[in-house]
Amino acid sequence: MDIKPPPKKIKIKTEEPSLIEDQVIDPDPGDDAQGITQTQSSNKQSKKRRFAPIKWASTHKKIAIPLAVVLVLGIGGGAYAIFGQSKNKPAPAPVAKAEEPKAEEPAKPTTVASPLTGVQVSPELAARPVTGMMIENSPDARPQSGLAEAGAIYEATAEGGITRFLVLWQEAKPGNIGPVRSLRPYYIDWALPYQATVGHVGGSPQALQEAKDVNLRDLDQFANGGSYRRTSDRYAPHNMYTTTADMEKLQAAKGYTKSEFTPWPRKDESPSATPTTSKISFDISSQLFHVDYGYDKASNTYVRSLAGLPHKDRETGKPLNPKVVVILKMAHRLVDSQHYGITTTGTGDAFIYQDGIETKGTWKKDSRTAMFHFLDSAGNDIKLNAGQVWVSILPSDRNPKVTP
Repeated sequence: MDIKPPPKKIKIKTEEPSLIEDQVIDPDPGDDAQGITQTQSSNKQSKKRRFAPIKWASTHKKIAIPLAVVLVLGIGGGAYAIFGQSKNKPAPAPVAKAEEPKAEEPAKPTTVASPLTGVQVSPELAARPVTGMMIENSPDARPQSGLAEAGAIYEATAEGGITRFLVLWQEAKPGNIGPVRSLRPYYIDWALPYQATVGHVGGSPQALQEAKDVNLRDLDQFANGGSYRRTSDRYAPHNMYTTTADMEKLQAAKGYTKSEFTPWPRKDESPSATPTTSKISFDISSQLFHVDYGYDKASNTYVRSLAGLPHKDRETGKPLNPKVVVILKMAHRLVDSQHYGITTTGTGDAFIYQDGIETKGTWKKDSRTAMFHFLDSAGNDIKLNAGQVWVSILPSDRNPKVTP
């Protein structure tokens, strides 16, 4: 029997420059026995490569241990450099956003039109509540205090032909106010549209009852005696007075801090180059209450006289001179032996005097709480000059007399 010699092993270098592997090349790939030998040899070589680092480390302990330490430190240092420093690194300074330019708010007005007078005043004064007061006009009460600074005045007969005023203030703050007298029902109708408080000393039974029925902002001296005083320079009942400061405290205590109402329409002054009314005269009752107004072109006002004498304010000594004079004709009637009733709602004749000119028209008042409308012949509201308006109520059978 011929015995074949074992195949020779040929060593071949691989393409990898850093690694040399021993491989067994079977010169006769068709022989099964030789194929098995080659597979076993390949497995042994794979194991050798797998355990080579361990074997090398065990035989080179002096070098392997320091090398491992260096390797661990190197990896840890690199990790710290990457993660630790980034963690402790201060956050970048925030980048300030450029602020968008804000739209400028419109400047608040320094003055506004007073609801009561139409005069330009500070917003704070225009927001004050309207204060009303019943002021006496008998000869023993003259001259009165506080009329010169009023915004509107209503004049009518109270009893026995004696006239009385409902005087209204808003932005003005007069010191002494008086003499204060009693209330009548029709004055309530003229105060309600302004949401005004009304100071008075008692009143007719009908007026006191109606004040309760309509929830008038009532500042009756009978219930608020501490806000009024009697003076010693006049005898009663012509010596009851109060002040703006007293009324403000009383209003605040009762919660009457503002008044909401629709003002009269206003216009710019336009004095006529050729005035047609140099003088206005009328009798509300007797000669003791005869009224004259003389037109003053320089101030575009109407200077008032009462019973043939200049009608002056006691505190200022100045003649009373409203910017606008309004005369309204209304039906009068006696409700008892002393007291009048006046029809305050509906329509009637009206005479408006301003800028030296007379305008005839119609007054209109829809309800007790409605404001007066003064209408021209076309039915349009007559606009009034800013300033004091004096409204006088004549019986329906009387007319004013005008001198050109």
